[in-house]
Amino acid sequence: AQTYNIDVSKVVIMGHSAGGTIVASVSTDEKYFEDVGLGLSSLKCTIVLDAAKYDVLAAVKQGRYKGDVEVSYEDVFGTDEATLIDASAINHIESGKDIPEMILFTQGTSIRKADVRAFSDKLSANGVSNALYNVDPLDHEEVNDAVGNPSDKLVTPRILDFLDSYCIA
Repeated sequence: AQTYNIDVSKVVIMGHSAGGTIVASVSTDEKYFEDVGLGLSSLKCTIVLDAAKYDVLAAVKQGRYKGDVEVSYEDVFGTDEATLIDASAINHIESGKDIPEMILFTQGTSIRKADVRAFSDKLSANGVSNALYNVDPLDHEEVNDAVGNPSDKLVTPRILDFLDSYCIA
């Protein structure tokens, strides 16, 4: 952070799809900060755009996404249960951690919406402020394409409000 003159009290991260899964993991698991001497408190806010998965173990056990995507979760994470548990952002949510405020966007199937709802509910149950938005009728790619689009009424205005309300001080 010092090399690039980054104020670590004002870092906001955002990710879409697999990138959303990554930012959710980075925002809930302090191990990603250990090598640089920082912690979760270095993140001010997190924006998750239609994340691929919050509970990788459940997806693998239930056979979800098998054949639906070019690379399966087993291809990426393997089948070791401990690894799958550790790869799941939902398993790192605990009270008292410095998990940042989050805004979550979802669309699509009831399974996908239930996954993000479970993540949001666990954040709330552990005292982490978050907002969850269903942005149907947008599809997965359209959620990403909406960000910054001047004609967007579902995603960009909510991100800007979130940034103004929680992230910019």
